[in-house]
Amino acid sequence: MTTRAAFTKQLHAFLVEKGYTHMYSIGIRPKPGELEENEDYILLPLKPGDPRLTYEETDRIINEINDHEVMDMAGGDEFIRFYVEMPMEEYDNYYLKNR
Repeated sequence: MTTRAAFTKQLHAFLVEKGYTHMYSIGIRPKPGELEENEDYILLPLKPGDPRLTYEETDRIINEINDHEVMDMAGGDEFIRFYVEMPMEEYDNYYLKNR
């Protein structure tokens, strides 16, 4: 089971601490009934050995977790909300550590 959490600098640091090395960009997913300017951009954190790291033919982007583009996403944007889709157990650990 997974959940989505707003991508922040705190979450970025937590993911690095947990051994995640890359972010797989799923892309923009508008919420039903919302205008285009309020979009959610979904990222999946990946650990070494994840088979998605070897995808050769994909229109999705995979960046190293400390790449400047990923760090910019953690800083937020006026019109796009960045979310990380992560296992519920990892989110629970993050929430308990950062509440």
